[in-house]
Amino acid sequence: MASQFWNILVPPVAILANMAVQVVVYRLWNTEGRLFRSQMAGAAAGLAVLVVLSVSVHGTGANAADSATTNILIYLAFCYVYFHWNNMGETARRIRLLRELHDAPRGLTDAELQMRYPAREILEHRLRRLIEARQIAERDSRLFLTSTAVLRSARLVRLAKWLIVGSRSELRDHDHITL
Repeated sequence: MASQFWNILVPPVAILANMAVQVVVYRLWNTEGRLFRSQMAGAAAGLAVLVVLSVSVHGTGANAADSATTNILIYLAFCYVYFHWNNMGETARRIRLLRELHDAPRGLTDAELQMRYPAREILEHRLRRLIEARQIAERDSRLFLTSTAVLRSARLVRLAKWLIVGSRSELRDHDHITL
């Protein structure tokens, strides 16, 4: 009975370790991409805490494996939500821009982008970050997609939306809105 009580605390303690490490690492690393790196460091630290606590509470064996599996699934679900919660404000425009560049095999000119993104400073900031992250490149005054990693993640999120909501986007009727 006591091990059941302590088992309930394993995922929340691992989650707190994740968040604490993520915050510390984010503040210590002053480099491009530090948000993602800090999230990965936090996730790894939280998983390590989860494993140590699970073994401490249950030892090893069949029951321990069941509890550890449950705790890991709870923890991974948290990591998924926490990752996207952290990234909502960071990636929304970048993902839209990456999709638009992907759908334009000839690339897009600055004028075409200005029509879609009238706020120059937002566009310049996003483009600079995408170029620094090597997700896009400029050739002959045109921008091209060079990495599909984030685009693939966006497609997975779109698939999840389709499976859950029943459509590719909850904004399907509002695609003309400039975000």
